[in-house]
Amino acid sequence: MNQRLLTGGAPFDFTTTRGESQVGDPDSEFRAHFWSNGNFAKARLKDPEIDALIQSAAGTYDVKKREEEYKKLQKMLFDKAVYGYLWTQNWNWVGNKRIQGVPDPMGSIWNFRKAWINS
Repeated sequence: MNQRLLTGGAPFDFTTTRGESQVGDPDSEFRAHFWSNGNFAKARLKDPEIDALIQSAAGTYDVKKREEEYKKLQKMLFDKAVYGYLWTQNWNWVGNKRIQGVPDPMGSIWNFRKAWINS
């Protein structure tokens, strides 16, 4: 299914996707899912207003302006109802004091290469 989506051959009326919560800059989520050329833009949305807000928010270092642009973008996405959210997956992580070297999460990126089990 994803290959068909990536090549533009996806005549679906309905699809599902796994999203994540990112830490830090919100641009990656908005750009991936709602930008016309986003790598997870399964709805194949082509909306110049949405694209312009994504570009505008990402194109400034002014934190207050970025915050306002992302608020406008969220409202626009809600008003246009481009996606319907049907469910969410709750993720749970279980730890043990024997497991050492586990890094703090950075968005959806986890690097367990330096983790070990202390016996």
